[in-house]
Amino acid sequence: MIYYVVFSLLAFLILVSVGVKREKQIFIEILAIVIVVLFQGLRWENGTDWDSYYGMFMYPSEPIYYNEYGWWLLNDIVRRFSGESYTAMLIVQSALIVLLNIKFAKYVGLNNITSVIFGCFVGSIFPVRFALASIIVILGFKHIVERNFKKFFLYVIVASTIHIATLLIIPFYFVPRKRFSLVMMLFMYFASIMIGFASSSVVSFLDSINSLLAIGSFDGDIQEKIDGYMYGGIAEYSIRSVSSIILSFCSGAFFIWLYHYFGNHYFSKASSTQEEYQNNMYHTLLNLYIFGMYFNRTVAFAIPYLSRIGILASGGVGMLLLLGMEKKFRNKSQLWLAFFVYIVYRFILFNQTLHGQYESLFIPYHSVI
Repeated sequence: MIYYVVFSLLAFLILVSVGVKREKQIFIEILAIVIVVLFQGLRWENGTDWDSYYGMFMYPSEPIYYNEYGWWLLNDIVRRFSGESYTAMLIVQSALIVLLNIKFAKYVGLNNITSVIFGCFVGSIFPVRFALASIIVILGFKHIVERNFKKFFLYVIVASTIHIATLLIIPFYFVPRKRFSLVMMLFMYFASIMIGFASSSVVSFLDSINSLLAIGSFDGDIQEKIDGYMYGGIAEYSIRSVSSIILSFCSGAFFIWLYHYFGNHYFSKASSTQEEYQNNMYHTLLNLYIFGMYFNRTVAFAIPYLSRIGILASGGVGMLLLLGMEKKFRNKSQLWLAFFVYIVYRFILFNQTLHGQYESLFIPYHSVI
């Protein structure tokens, strides 16, 4: 299957790029970019929300939901210059997401850029506009580190013109910068899970009362939107088994421990301004990640759609793992082995995504070629 061929090629490029000179790394990175962008851009009728995005591109006179004019403008520019080629739009969208991820990787001081390009493929396989809006917000995380609210706010405003939901990330600017103990992190994590179960029960009870009394109903599209946000959107938990949900919770606790370990051992002391900035960036991303996790676990069962905000706040989490690996494993052979384990881990998640809820939207792969 072509998905596994692309995965294998990118994984091979990651391993080849470990420890090589910068000139060779650049060549490998360019090759990885070409593979990802062409694979994602040359697809046809694959991926989530295909019909709606294709319709927005081909029929610009249709109303744009929530005044997301940035997305409309990007579609309009590509449509005009490409002769109404939706394939061109897919290529532009993919290229923007990959290049902006690379830019953020350089912000945080990551060396193996190929691993970030790899992440742009395995993360969601085929990106949608929320992915583009998200990386714009994540670039703005730099200004959380620098405590510049105006610049961070500007990034969020730009992102909101692509996906309005990103406006809800603004309160995360005020996430505490202090370094929490592992015990406190885990306590808040499991407390958020308990609150999430409780809030879900309350929402279910109120919904039952509403159904019995037949009150509080809106008409037409408004009610449909509300129902979608309350009970749809992110179906991560609604269709999963109890065992997989428990495994997800345990996995979250493990990664909190792992990132805390990296932070304490490799990002607590600095001998230069650059190292101090990287340390601050790491701990800022860590706090955004854990508070994003808390938010996600709190609302995911009650209002699944809002869990997107927690996911967005945790958007820099991939950098935490890669930065920690590069700091801990300085020897080339050790780092190569670490990346091999990382690739195996990502393969498990990739396979779950490919054969999960939206399998029929991925398989088989269709191309315009």
